[in-house]
Amino acid sequence: MAITLETIREQCEGLDEALNREWYLCLSGQKRDLDLEAIYGKFPAPATREAFDLVSARLRAADPRSEEHRRLRVLREAVAHYHLDARGKELEEEIERAEAEATVKFPGGPGGKEVPFRTGWVLRDNEPDRARRQGMEDALSGAVAKLTPPREERHRVTHALARELGFPSYVAMIEELSGLDLFALRTLTRPLIHATDRLYEGALGESLAAAGIRVAPGEVRKHDIGHVFRGSRFDAAFPRDEMVGQVSRFVRNLGLDLTAEGRIRLDLEPRETKSPRAFCSTPVVPDEVYLVIYPHGGPDDWSAFLHELGHALHFGYTRRDIPVEFRRMGDNSLTEGLAILLDHLLLSPRWVSRHTGVAEEPGPYMRFAAFHELYMLRRYAAKLDYELGLHESADLAGKPDLYARTLSQATAVRYGGESYLYDVDQHFYCARYLRAWLFQAALTAWLETRYGEGWFGDRAGGNILREIWSHGQTYRPEEILSIYGAPPLDTAPLIRRVERLMNP
Repeated sequence: MAITLETIREQCEGLDEALNREWYLCLSGQKRDLDLEAIYGKFPAPATREAFDLVSARLRAADPRSEEHRRLRVLREAVAHYHLDARGKELEEEIERAEAEATVKFPGGPGGKEVPFRTGWVLRDNEPDRARRQGMEDALSGAVAKLTPPREERHRVTHALARELGFPSYVAMIEELSGLDLFALRTLTRPLIHATDRLYEGALGESLAAAGIRVAPGEVRKHDIGHVFRGSRFDAAFPRDEMVGQVSRFVRNLGLDLTAEGRIRLDLEPRETKSPRAFCSTPVVPDEVYLVIYPHGGPDDWSAFLHELGHALHFGYTRRDIPVEFRRMGDNSLTEGLAILLDHLLLSPRWVSRHTGVAEEPGPYMRFAAFHELYMLRRYAAKLDYELGLHESADLAGKPDLYARTLSQATAVRYGGESYLYDVDQHFYCARYLRAWLFQAALTAWLETRYGEGWFGDRAGGNILREIWSHGQTYRPEEILSIYGAPPLDTAPLIRRVERLMNP
């Protein structure tokens, strides 16, 4: 039976629901093995070459000014990714299974202490002794190296499939499907690193000293920076048992509900095989949304919770009656920007003073938070630069060295090459994050201009967010900013905020 556009759209919804639920169960530590084969078998149409060709043909024939053209553009990107992911599903299952089952043996105690690989990152960041942290880092790096071969094969397969679909390269495919100019984004964000060198150097030294870490320049390791950002000296100001209550109070001040009237479920349980990376899963938009974090204490928990809440509220308040493409697909720069908008409340002295236990003089915490922001901005600008080099071809020769060199130069932290694929999200997602940062900076500036620095306590601000959320991902970040008369995407507001917080 020939595939129709209606079949593709209907099965896209079912496929996305099933995949989101499967990934939620696995990454939350409730299920050990992915079963992607069964899911793609139940919803085969969106992952076929036939679907890609049909949607591409309809897109070429559609009026560029029509809503149908907008829907087809989004659908084309989605079915291409489904096609690539379905062809590599056995590798994806292997990667997830190996990571969930992996253990590491940490130094200390008779024969060492063996812990789940995913739990190991949390334990490393919480370890105050630098020598022990280094041993833990070495064990984790060894585990990452063992988990690399299937990722290498996935890289090669993905590049081959991009050419099968008729694109000259993987990078060209991503740019064509997404509508993003990755090289223009690199041109915009790469100067951020040089522009903040002096500020960053001073902040790095101050942050290391405040965490009790004294090392020579050039000898800072990943475990050092992980311990710095654990921020244990601020734990008392960010108590775990008050986090949900305080964030709920902030949401109520906006005239909204933390659970979107019961549509959002909170998963805060610290399971052994739960991913240390917080995430939001959306099996049914807007009616079944999961907010998942692995709590380990301090401000990082609050940041992760606020970030994933931004996603959850976005999808939990999306209208049910908009097309599937805009409820479940679209440019994720938008939802990432709305998530960053909330986690960046921790960069607002007024919000921090109102909702946390930070002292009336929040200077030390704000400088800590601003340094974290600057580190991540520089890191992601470097990641985009690196990934453009990584994806020049399917050939992986020299790429571990390229990763280590690019990330180390940008962060002044010694990166090894073992994470050169482990630290890469599929389909240039790092570009979505960078666009999201720029979007939230522009949107925050607009909200503060209109409602003042305390916009987060104003129901009018809540009404604006509810309105933006209601459209799902119908609009791209640039379009949202244009609709509200906000400034365009630029790095200058990001740099200005960091400078202001570090030098009040």
